[in-house]
Amino acid sequence: MSNAFRMLEYASAILIVSLSSCLYLGRRLRQRLYVETTGASDVPYLGQERPEHEKLHGTAIICGGSIAGLLSARICHNHFKRVVIIEPEPWLASEQAQMVEGWKQQHKRSRIVQYHSVQAQQALNLKAYRAMFPHFDEQAKASGIRIAASDLKMCISGRFPGVPYDEYPDGLPETCFTSRQGLETLIRRLVKDTTKYPNIDYIVGSVSEYHPAAGNSTVLGGITVRNEHGETDIRADLVIDCTGVFRAGVKMLKHAGYGFADVYPKGKLSLDDIKLSYDPKMFYSTLELTIPPDLAKRLPIPGGMDDHPAIAMCLSNARKDRKTLYLIGIDGPYRIHISSGAWDIADLPKTIDGVKKFASSMIMDVPLPSWLFQLLDMLGEDPQVHETMTVSYIRVPPSCYYRFHQAAKLPSNWVALGDSVMNINPIFGTGLAKAIYGLICLSQILRTVPPGSSSTLNAQSTTLPADFSTNFFNIQKAKIENFWTSTKNADYAQPTTVPVRGESLKKGAWMRWYMRRLRIVSLTDKATSSKFWHILNYLSPGIDALHPRFVFKVLWSYVKTPEI
Repeated sequence: MSNAFRMLEYASAILIVSLSSCLYLGRRLRQRLYVETTGASDVPYLGQERPEHEKLHGTAIICGGSIAGLLSARICHNHFKRVVIIEPEPWLASEQAQMVEGWKQQHKRSRIVQYHSVQAQQALNLKAYRAMFPHFDEQAKASGIRIAASDLKMCISGRFPGVPYDEYPDGLPETCFTSRQGLETLIRRLVKDTTKYPNIDYIVGSVSEYHPAAGNSTVLGGITVRNEHGETDIRADLVIDCTGVFRAGVKMLKHAGYGFADVYPKGKLSLDDIKLSYDPKMFYSTLELTIPPDLAKRLPIPGGMDDHPAIAMCLSNARKDRKTLYLIGIDGPYRIHISSGAWDIADLPKTIDGVKKFASSMIMDVPLPSWLFQLLDMLGEDPQVHETMTVSYIRVPPSCYYRFHQAAKLPSNWVALGDSVMNINPIFGTGLAKAIYGLICLSQILRTVPPGSSSTLNAQSTTLPADFSTNFFNIQKAKIENFWTSTKNADYAQPTTVPVRGESLKKGAWMRWYMRRLRIVSLTDKATSSKFWHILNYLSPGIDALHPRFVFKVLWSYVKTPEI
């Protein structure tokens, strides 16, 4: 009997040690992934500037002056004595491109098709803006951009999941509600403030060529800018490609002889082979409305339009339908976007009456709230709303991911971020967060470059570490690859999506099933809905969704209701 008790004690001890070890290793893994795959802990460093005498000699060149390019220049200003933004659209150098009331601009972006389309943002985004620009809130308010709790009023198949307001006694983490036009105009005004960022220059033109450094082809030595005045060569110590889906940098790297090798190291590919692409066949239209103040106060929005900018973000049952409908307040007095989106449905609403019919056609488990249709009726009956309404329509281009972390023979002082690396389905509203993760990586790696890194050939230039580009792309991969896999998995749920070559739409099916069931659980379970909210706002790592307690809840939900 004593031997039996002893064996039981040993077994119990082993079980306790095993469980304790699993819990410990699980926490360590979660902490490591939190650091590697999120940016929350690095956000405060985005505004940390070196003393002027410790800044790196030479010039950082930013190719492209949209949001990613402007914010890249802001990060580089922390570290370089000179930063140059090169932007091809001439009007963006004018005062109109920086005006306080951005919605009154007369020009349109020729290279940004979604300039007047719906724009969603997360809590992480505002944290980053505030870190980079100490007076962001003040300037946002001046531009009519509202800052409020990061609650987009999600409506999942007719149900509104909970938002963890009670976990934050001082208020739910906030985000800003604005159009792409309003945000870009504000950021351009902030970045081009020479009283605060005197090291940033702005040149109108297009980068037409990259030049390897003399005597060292592993480094870019400069670029050529072409504009109406001709061509100008500019020395470069760091080149950042922010040309977006045009990816001008890839073309110029090839022309300069980069991205190819006679023998490719294990895991490395040519520039021609690093691209992944699939087509979700996504379309969306956006109505931009200005609502008279008296009508705005009468609209049947729960809490009122003055209470919170978000109205509703509705997603139909993904197993039976493929539609989305977003209503959200933007910059300016009583201005809203109403966006109708669909996979493989090109005929989308361009009128308020069309939106009503579209909303009625959405397949939901629970009907959309009646107040939403009353709201559309009231907007449709007001002549002033119709007179001021504008419409944008977009056929979303195929999603692309350039895996620069696998590219062979890249110059060591060249990096890319934002849409230059990856463009994904914008209906999920994660494009800006993806760019911010790239900025976090840029800030992180620039902080490791010591101030005494002057070139031996030129005291007024900086030699970045030989592994600068490699390290940057490896760090960025860990942070942004989940954007690709998660949106691709969601798009693969639609039978009309054209998958990546060599893949089928069955790829990721188990994770789609699990996340769908978890979302269903979140509609009635407070802890699950809270975790969803934190993950969607990039305040928790995605692996939290696979915590054993959530896995158990999903399995138990399936046992109780196998078919939903």
